Amino acid sequence: MARTVLPSGLRIVTEEERSVRSAAFGIWVNVGSRDESISTAGASHFLEHLLFKGTKKRTSLEISSAIEAVGGETNAFTSKEYTCFYARVIDKDLPLAVDVISDLLPPRLLNKNMLMQNVKLYWKRSQCAMMILVI
Repeated sequence: MARTVLPSGLRIVTEEERSVRSAAFGIWVNVGSRDESISTAGASHFLEHLLFKGTKKRTSLEISSAIEAVGGETNAFTSKEYTCFYARVIDKDLPLAVDVISDLLPPRLLNKNMLMQNVKLYWKRSQCAMMILVI
């Protein structure tokens, strides 16, 4: 497993598993239930679900259909420390997974062009089976 921190603070964790052709891409946002007050309890989990309801680019159905059409899956979860959005696909469909999952987050949280450039760079370097971004 390798960990890289970019000058922007974006942390990239990659792990290579040569015996599989699958790839997972996830974005961990450093916000979870520990960050909620009594009056905002459940907000992180609510937002996790809300982000799958559609984006400027995709409807809710298009979000799930894009990944499911290639045999992959999307999902999310909220813990005390973070909220995660991820997709699992076959390795050749990693760019699609990156596009769909990064589309879920508001632009002010994520520079999609910078994200895609870094994913391509690290993917070419190692053909890694898993890529995790923490913002």
